[in-house]
Amino acid sequence: MKNFIKKVSAFSVSLIAILAVGPAPIKAAPLVVDANTLAPAYFEGNDTGIEHPPTTGEKVDNPVAGGVYTVANGDIKITLSEDGKTMTVEELDEYTDVAFIHVKGGNGYYIYTIPTEATMIINLVSPLNAGGNIPEISHFTIFVSYVDDGYRDVVFEKYAMIDNNKVLLDGAVFDLYMDNEPFNSAGPEDEVIAANITVNGQFATELLIGKYYLKEVVAPVGYDALTGPVFFAVGSEKDSYKIEVENFKTIVYNLKIVKLDSITEVPLIGAVFSLNGMDKNLTSAPTTSSGEVLFSNLLPGEYEVCEVVVPVGYLTPQEPCVVVQLTEDSTITFLNVKRDIPDTGLFDNYLDDVVESGEFIFLTLLAIAVALILIGVASGKIK
Repeated sequence: MKNFIKKVSAFSVSLIAILAVGPAPIKAAPLVVDANTLAPAYFEGNDTGIEHPPTTGEKVDNPVAGGVYTVANGDIKITLSEDGKTMTVEELDEYTDVAFIHVKGGNGYYIYTIPTEATMIINLVSPLNAGGNIPEISHFTIFVSYVDDGYRDVVFEKYAMIDNNKVLLDGAVFDLYMDNEPFNSAGPEDEVIAANITVNGQFATELLIGKYYLKEVVAPVGYDALTGPVFFAVGSEKDSYKIEVENFKTIVYNLKIVKLDSITEVPLIGAVFSLNGMDKNLTSAPTTSSGEVLFSNLLPGEYEVCEVVVPVGYLTPQEPCVVVQLTEDSTITFLNVKRDIPDTGLFDNYLDDVVESGEFIFLTLLAIAVALILIGVASGKIK
């Protein structure tokens, strides 16, 4: 276990002769225990392979004077004095305790059982000889025991499946909740305990054994947000957990508008179209030189497209708006009729009415008759 509150307490192990002067005092008043009090056990041979369940041993070979060593994933720090006779062992994590120390030299080794409830200075018996003279040691082994602090490493992974490949997603923002009773039902009784954003598709934290859930606040760009909370539990049976959360890519479509002359089908520039959806205007854009407008990244649904400005020299369509149900990429073509007279804006409605009522034929015949009369007068045939 890492990253927990570190112990301030430490104890010193002195590899010195029994008759030698004890080590220098430390800040806290330690419990001083000599070799006889600890009743060390002496064994011939090597301590390699000796176990003290449920502790875990880590060996340091050929320690040197002034050396600094760490074991138990950095939770235990060992410092040797400059003369090589004093070993200071510090517990840097309150959930990691030193239980046994093996000191090896010469033909045998000593085992010391270390009380964990006190800071202490221990005068050790030399394994080299009964006189306690310790010119060197070949190695020492620190046996540690662990107390379950209730925390577990938890990694959250955000991903999507693209072409059957797992792709990690950045930029997802989550709120992490403690799930209080009633369980598996997000409610006001639950509290936010963290907010995280995925980097390289993940974020990591440590959580106490218990029940939790995630709410996605911001989805990765281009992906649908989760519709509800993701519930999960952190148990005591494992040291670490991975919570995988899948997102699905947002489905979007393109809508292309094509503007053409009704006779020649030449693309028309300058027409302006508005795109409306959910009873509101979403955007507007003019046709380009190709006579096209492209509305992209549209969600599936119903849209209304209206021609709000016609190209210069063309009549306004009788039905300028079209409704489309967008379920795929789609194209809508608008045809415009060209004006036959200058665009004064005075005769549009009149000409339309004349043509529709049949008066156009009558007026045309009348104009021809008047022209013939004028020609006759001019030629002298009509006086």
